[in-house]
Amino acid sequence: MKDKVPLFDPSGNIGKDGASGVRAIDSNLSREAKRQTFGVGGYGGVDVSKSYDKSKNEKVIDSGFNSVLILGKDRHKGKATGVGGLGGTNAGAIDLVVGLAGDKASFLNAEGQVNIYQKDFKKDSARVYITQKGSVDYYYGIPKKHSEARSAVTGKADIVRWIGNENIRLQTGIDSQNARNWDVFLRSGVDILNGKDLNSLEPMVKGDRLVEYLNEQQSVILDLQGAVVDLSKLVERLMNKLANHTHISPFQTSKNKKYTEKSFDLINFRSSERDKLLYIKKQMKKNTVEIIKTSNSYLSPTGELFINSKFHKVN
Repeated sequence: MKDKVPLFDPSGNIGKDGASGVRAIDSNLSREAKRQTFGVGGYGGVDVSKSYDKSKNEKVIDSGFNSVLILGKDRHKGKATGVGGLGGTNAGAIDLVVGLAGDKASFLNAEGQVNIYQKDFKKDSARVYITQKGSVDYYYGIPKKHSEARSAVTGKADIVRWIGNENIRLQTGIDSQNARNWDVFLRSGVDILNGKDLNSLEPMVKGDRLVEYLNEQQSVILDLQGAVVDLSKLVERLMNKLANHTHISPFQTSKNKKYTEKSFDLINFRSSERDKLLYIKKQMKKNTVEIIKTSNSYLSPTGELFINSKFHKVN
């Protein structure tokens, strides 16, 4: 007796394991039924591709399991979109798509007919798109920046990883002309943007110059602290000099006797004032030690907390 094969829901919602997103498989099914139904062990399965609305000038290579390679002309939605769809020339394109229309797209409509899907740069699960001439910022719905009618290589997915065993480089400003043989006058560099607000972009800081600047500021602060310490010592010596100075007073107790008075009474130079001077000298010495210690940690290449990356560089 053959095992019953469960009804297939093209939306992929049957028995989903919430943690992994993998469909739960009925343990009562035979090995062969599991292969035929779910593709266990790479034996196919019923998770078939959505139907793509192919243009006459496109060649489509379909795996049969929702991964499609489209060779044709630039377009991002229907047949009359993009440079190629509007009749533009020199607009070849390669579109590698997995998950056409996303996971929730239905294979069949309410009448039981097969749904036909166009490209959708927002809803398709993941893609790598190469175009000879297009406006990819507009296609993806991201802020446009010097991308109109340009050749482009793009990728989009929930998670994107570029892995280089030795090095990864993002480099601009190489050729004097672009793919359309236009002279390149504006070199925009590299933008790293979260969200869609281009106005929030700020220039990157150059690490070596920042270290140089902070070291110079540290020297200024140390010089200033030294001046404060010298000033406190000068004030202390001045107070002591005044305390020991006497002069003839215009006030006399008798006509025949000169009366002298001290210019400054050391007793009135209260201990709190003396303590303040001592605190200033002590604090300046402590600050100097702390500044040097912090500098060695953050501004020295050998410091444990050196602010510059050992691996990543920008210009």
